[in-house]
Amino acid sequence: MSTNSCMLQVGNIEALVVRKPIKNLHLAVLPPLGKVRVSAPLAMRDDAIRTLLATRVGWIKRQQEKFKTQERQTPREYVSGESHYYWGKRYRLEVTMMKNRLA
Repeated sequence: MSTNSCMLQVGNIEALVVRKPIKNLHLAVLPPLGKVRVSAPLAMRDDAIRTLLATRVGWIKRQQEKFKTQERQTPREYVSGESHYYWGKRYRLEVTMMKNRLA
């Protein structure tokens, strides 16, 4: 499968355009930073892609705003009692000190 990519700017929105052997245009706003990606057919012109972006500016900005306001995981300190998730299951951390066995 051959693909190529480029960046397009529409107003203050910058989008990564990935051209693929597909039939339809796909627009995505990706978490966590709200980057915009467009998957487009190989033969589609930049003008058509810019038109799509221009008509969807409101939706793109709403999606980016959602990502900005989403809560993020707090920075970890790795101290006893702190919760960590592994494979969707919560574990409480218990830090223990190992004695040096050099004797």
